Amino acid sequence: KMCEVGGKGLLLPLFGDSEQEWAKGLRVTLYLAGLAWCFMGVAIVADVFMSAIEAITSKTKSVTVQIEETGETRKVRIRVWNDTVANLTLMALGSSAPEILLSVIELMGNNFYSGSLGPSTIVGSAAFNLMGITAICVIALPAGESRIIKGMAVFGTTAVASVFAYVWLLIILIVISKDRVEMWEGILTFLFFPMLVTFSFAADKQMFGFTKQSAAHLLSAVTTDAGHTLDRWTAHKIRGMLSAVTKKNAAGVFTISEKLLETISVPVVKSRAYYRMAATRSMFRRGGMASNQVQKAEGFDDSPEEPVPPDCVLVGFSEPNYQVMENAGKVVLTVTRDKADHEMKIDWQAVDGPNAVLGVAYSIDGATVEAGVATNGPGPARGGQLEFQAGEFEKSIPIQIIDDAQFNEDKVFTVELSNVVTPAPSYRMGKKRVATVTILNDDLPGELSFEQDFWHITSDNKKVVVNVVRKKGFAGCVTTKYQTIDGKEGRTAHKDRDYVHCEGTLTFEHGCTSMSFVVQLPESRQPQGREVFHVQLLEPTGGAEFPKMYGEVVEADVIIDDQLGKSALASAGLAFNHDFHAVAAASYKEQFIQAWYINGSPEENEGAGFLDRVIHYINLPWKLIFASIAPPLYAGGWLCFCMSLAYIGALTALVGDLAGMVGCVIDIPDEITAITLVALGTSLPDTFASMTAARQDDTADNCVGNVTGSNSVNVFLGLGLPWSIGAIYWSMGFDGDKRKDWLEKLVSADDPTSTYFSRFCQDGCETGSFIVPAGSLGVSVGVFSGCATATLLTLVFRRAMGWGELGGPRGPALATACFFGILWLVYITVSALQVL
Repeated sequence: KMCEVGGKGLLLPLFGDSEQEWAKGLRVTLYLAGLAWCFMGVAIVADVFMSAIEAITSKTKSVTVQIEETGETRKVRIRVWNDTVANLTLMALGSSAPEILLSVIELMGNNFYSGSLGPSTIVGSAAFNLMGITAICVIALPAGESRIIKGMAVFGTTAVASVFAYVWLLIILIVISKDRVEMWEGILTFLFFPMLVTFSFAADKQMFGFTKQSAAHLLSAVTTDAGHTLDRWTAHKIRGMLSAVTKKNAAGVFTISEKLLETISVPVVKSRAYYRMAATRSMFRRGGMASNQVQKAEGFDDSPEEPVPPDCVLVGFSEPNYQVMENAGKVVLTVTRDKADHEMKIDWQAVDGPNAVLGVAYSIDGATVEAGVATNGPGPARGGQLEFQAGEFEKSIPIQIIDDAQFNEDKVFTVELSNVVTPAPSYRMGKKRVATVTILNDDLPGELSFEQDFWHITSDNKKVVVNVVRKKGFAGCVTTKYQTIDGKEGRTAHKDRDYVHCEGTLTFEHGCTSMSFVVQLPESRQPQGREVFHVQLLEPTGGAEFPKMYGEVVEADVIIDDQLGKSALASAGLAFNHDFHAVAAASYKEQFIQAWYINGSPEENEGAGFLDRVIHYINLPWKLIFASIAPPLYAGGWLCFCMSLAYIGALTALVGDLAGMVGCVIDIPDEITAITLVALGTSLPDTFASMTAARQDDTADNCVGNVTGSNSVNVFLGLGLPWSIGAIYWSMGFDGDKRKDWLEKLVSADDPTSTYFSRFCQDGCETGSFIVPAGSLGVSVGVFSGCATATLLTLVFRRAMGWGELGGPRGPALATACFFGILWLVYITVSALQVL
């Protein structure tokens, strides 16, 4: 055994056979402490790895698009990497790199014989990711909040693949070629990875018959029959579509139960790498639209209707909600009753809303107000009295709408009915005693954008005037922030070296259609050739918006054209960029400064508490080692990517040895160590990342959707790659010492009589095989497949019930989390009992 005198792992024992004779308790303590310390190191270097992936996948490029309505062409920036491809390749590799490399390194360290630590870690990690992390995310949301998976087509593809991947392992090890992996099986397992990426990409792009949730939503009942008022976002979207989709009556009123078709822009969400980096940093240091809130109109009664006596008169507003454009002039509310055998008098009164004041937003014509109705004090009348004659079923209440020339939030007020006087035996107003009127603002503040898509600036003039224009409306005072940022691709310019950074706020007064700001080059700037930086508009106010094609930020290019850019050297892309290397060197320096100080800076260092210092000094060696990794600035992030991967590989080898030593010393099989200690240690950063994503994202894609993709990649890469290597190795040149070693290889160290020759050589063993005894691994995979299927079906059930994949009502959320936790414990228990 590796923990006995004469035994060894890939790197341990550090002190040779003398270490193997140390006291058992001391060794267990040291190995567990070392394993925990290495897990911290893995999390820190994985954070660096994720920053490289973020740099790679966040690259953008300029494309020219044509606006369909106007025929106008504009330059916009789009991401080079498709989000689905990025998540299933680099992102998945980033989160699963320790498990994948552990499997590969274990193969190499075992002289190309299969081991139990790597495969069991992959299955154990998958179990905790799917059941454990999902359980935590389900209850991480505040009571009542829920999250659903937006990209259901991609999720469905990866979910099926995540179950198929593990079922495929059972087919290989039990059905097709029992206890061994043939070369074609290993290669096919590996090839399932690009196949998964291809099918997921097709699902994302609606190719090959795939469908996905459309961004066009049919709003069949914008305000429900229950009388819920519209939130501002929905009302704003409706305002732009009413005239095109629906017809209005003579009073200019749109009833809000009509079906409206609106294309809703998909919000920009943070990447999985962002949450992974944030989670790691929070572990080792201390220190578009909000959720819709449905409001109920005052006086609104949503209690169940009681049985109505046959002679009871039902009276109330015909519609509980009305919407009217600000320029419509008036809104007419209709009061109806279902029986007209008797006369009836009923008072009505308008009640101001927070931003809808009588005399400012609306008014009541005194001629329509009957005598004897109070006006609630001095001032204009607030109400009146309706008088139904026998045989009359409805009456109208006209209210004047006051139009202004300023952009305002939508204004809401209510009209209430009271004091019914009638000789009828009984009456009831019920749920339609109050009508809510929403005045939709029609004073458009306009859209803000740059006048052109790029500007040129040279060393001769040193400055350029950037114009910002206001189109499609100019009502009211609006503002937008502006700023300059470094280029995102190619030969980028850097602030304070190549250009003078500027930021500020542009204010457009009412009627103003154009504003500008100046961008300058520093006087001391040296010619660098052709370089690019960007100007941005962000955070508009006063109701102004950016064109939909831009999203939350409008961006344009500023191109610096120096005389050097005309040389043959620069044209060939070989001109030396002094600033790039100066900035890169500064980034290297900054990395070591951040590693040395607590929380990354001298200021934070001084205010650090005791626990901050303890955590910092424990991890200081790791921070200093990993500060030597090239900054993501170099080579578009690829150099940082490769160096981080090499560090993860070396650290994973140490983790594998420590885990093996712990299990060996306390006599626990590698399979149990893998599915518990190692799986939990490598999954800890992902746990915090998923929990943060669940709380901050509007969807469940970044926490639940990525789990299934990552679990699939774990098998296709983490097992497909080493198994392909092992199968190829043993199928080539099977003679001499290589054949002798294979034949004498023990299947189990506990049974010296069970060799590869005695167990796997019924056919004479003319060629070698890559042996992977199904045994406990097969049981572990089988149990996981069943538990995974139950977990996914539960998520489907939750979606069908309207609870969403995450959150929802507290009771079902707690029940779901408990069920997932039980499934994970069942997997651990059954897998452990099989080994023991």
